[in-house]
Amino acid sequence: MKIADFCSELDLQLGLSNPEERPTLAVKMLCKAYQVTPEEVAIFGFDPERLQLAFSWPEGLKASGTIPLNAKSSLVARTLREKRGFFDNHFAKTSHGVIFEAFAGKQPIQKILSAPMFSGEQPKGVIQISRKGTDPSKAGADFGPGELSALGKMAEVIGRHI
Repeated sequence: MKIADFCSELDLQLGLSNPEERPTLAVKMLCKAYQVTPEEVAIFGFDPERLQLAFSWPEGLKASGTIPLNAKSSLVARTLREKRGFFDNHFAKTSHGVIFEAFAGKQPIQKILSAPMFSGEQPKGVIQISRKGTDPSKAGADFGPGELSALGKMAEVIGRHI
């Protein structure tokens, strides 16, 4: 499926759904697009008053704490601060805050895509797609610029609805 077609379907489905169902529907469609499990998708909402991010997905991490926008070792904060996406196929070896990975359990994140969500000029949060495994070779294929570009387009759609 072409990314434009996928984004049109994503936009339609999110537009037809109830607001409380939208994060789950977005995750389901992201899983389909990237061939990942729901545990490999994270959606962070942005609080513009407190200048911090917090998990919107997965459900189990909603109460796990917040990430200040100025956090230097946080990919999610950097993604929103710099208003651009990133991919890292050596994430387990990259310096980053690991506290939330401890809550998420199971296997460590080996590879990651991270894209900001906006509604117009208003920052809404960040979407991350990861590939987890005991080591990079067991986590699946590397991410590349094409996957990051596609996630950026999907994040534009999701940002309008969430």
